[in-house]
Amino acid sequence: MSTHDYVIANQNGANTRSDLNNAFSAIVSNNSSASEPSTTYAYMWWADTANDLLKQRNAADSAWISILTLSTGEVLNGSSFGDNVKAKFGASDDLQIYHDGTVNHIGGITEDASGNVGIGTSTLYGKTTIEHGTGINNGLTLSVSDATANGNITGIQFSTNSVVSRPRAAIYSESVDSQGIAGWGADLVFATRSAPDSSTISTADERLRIDSNGAVLVGTTSYAPTTTSGIIFGTNNKLHATRASGASGYFNRLTTDGTIVEFAKDGSTVGVVGSVYFGATTGLYITSETGTGLQVGWRFDSDANQITPCQSNGATRDNAIDLGSSANRMDDIYATNGTIQTSDRNEKQDIEELSEAEQRVAIACKGLLRKFRWQDAVAEKGDDARIHFGIIAQDLQDAFTAEGLDAGRYAMFISTTWYEKQTPVDAVEAVEAVEATYDDEGNELTPAVEAVEAKDAYIRTDTEEEPTEGYTERTRLGVRYPELLAFIISAI
Repeated sequence: MSTHDYVIANQNGANTRSDLNNAFSAIVSNNSSASEPSTTYAYMWWADTANDLLKQRNAADSAWISILTLSTGEVLNGSSFGDNVKAKFGASDDLQIYHDGTVNHIGGITEDASGNVGIGTSTLYGKTTIEHGTGINNGLTLSVSDATANGNITGIQFSTNSVVSRPRAAIYSESVDSQGIAGWGADLVFATRSAPDSSTISTADERLRIDSNGAVLVGTTSYAPTTTSGIIFGTNNKLHATRASGASGYFNRLTTDGTIVEFAKDGSTVGVVGSVYFGATTGLYITSETGTGLQVGWRFDSDANQITPCQSNGATRDNAIDLGSSANRMDDIYATNGTIQTSDRNEKQDIEELSEAEQRVAIACKGLLRKFRWQDAVAEKGDDARIHFGIIAQDLQDAFTAEGLDAGRYAMFISTTWYEKQTPVDAVEAVEAVEATYDDEGNELTPAVEAVEAKDAYIRTDTEEEPTEGYTERTRLGVRYPELLAFIISAI
């Protein structure tokens, strides 16, 4: 190994031959020596044996460029591989492969001494760091795009952006430019298939879809909750479950009886649906709020073929729940048999015969029976409204008063007072859901709008049990006919 000044002196033949051989020896050994050649030229090579480096002189012949290590062949310091692709070791022995003069350019690859790899960045945060752009997209982004400048992009993004309106992590599908920020405009589809093939993913392979409006679709590829089978988490914050045949939902409680579905308003439970064991089979109960002693519900007992009042755990409630009220009445009740009232001597006291005054009232009541038609029936049906028979509650009250008796003391006579207010409710026009829009920095430009269903105008009747400002007092009289008829019969 040697170096040479590559100048052949004017000398005799033997010395000239020796000088040429030394020059050739320097060339074939890359000027191998522990010290640099005494004379240098632009682009010349030098094997620096003292530092184990292969070096090349720069174009200005002013400095040496370290290319690689002699013992291992590792590439160093901006070695060019053609087409502006370069590789070098950085300040911390990072291997960097890059294009267009910057290691942070998209496509630039860096591997540090610990084996961490970065694409598009020379700042590594773990075994793999892939950074796509800056600003709103800063962070980890794995993406696939087509070859066009304004192509379709699908990817996974973990953003370091602090703007509240932008997600820190997202799986996205866009139809925008390759730096895409705005226009998350394509559906995102999750699919599986039994075996890989090269064909396009079909709807049969699809398992879940997030459409361009943000609705989540399971078992369907379109937002059509009233006509298409599937489960839809709509952008109007409504859950739709639609099925062509069979049950649209299945809720299953294991082991113990109790609540199966719970309903709440502003975080407080207002009702439950649960299961209860009746002795041979397990049945269903539905109740209102779950406060102790306040529950109003029904349980459906298939063992006894009956519906009974109950509380929130399905336990029965006796003599506590009314069906309707004076202000909110039931209409017709259809039954094979008449109602049954408890009449057990063991549950009664103060058992007496009717007084003479009471008998006179009973005789008077017999003559107070009238035929009549209901006003609301006439308003609805006109002359077709049917004729009913009974007593006028005010006449019954007057008959007791005439004998110096208080009708309110007798259970056959009912007087209920409440307070009500009529409130007009305006019609509601339908509103379509609109997604929020943002600028390139993630700032909200226009807010999101939730969908609203159309509703006709109507009059809402609000009721209160106690006097309330703005409410009108209402009183309605009523009669328990089984007791009234028993009362009249006693005087016949």
